[in-house]
Amino acid sequence: NRIDRLLQRWRVSQAIPWVPEGARVLDVGCFDDRLFRCPGDRRAHGVGVDPLLDQAVEGARFRLVPGAFPQDRPDGEQLDVIVMLAVLEHVARERIEECARTR
Repeated sequence: NRIDRLLQRWRVSQAIPWVPEGARVLDVGCFDDRLFRCPGDRRAHGVGVDPLLDQAVEGARFRLVPGAFPQDRPDGEQLDVIVMLAVLEHVARERIEECARTR
């Protein structure tokens, strides 16, 4: 809905300044390509993972894949930054604890 889209744009605008120029990003719970469509020098490049995606999507600077984190994260891909906007409330506590134990 309209409020969700407005919040999404706001969250991305808050996160993008923390992404170094030229960094490869993993956007967990991406929903769509919003993070990768940011204007300016800090345009994100990388991969988005979201369980709500029906199929993979390829863009000029990004790839979106259906799946859940961490089990469906891209293997062997060099990534510099992980972005998780409005995600943790959708993750089971056991999965968060598992991620904390995996270093």
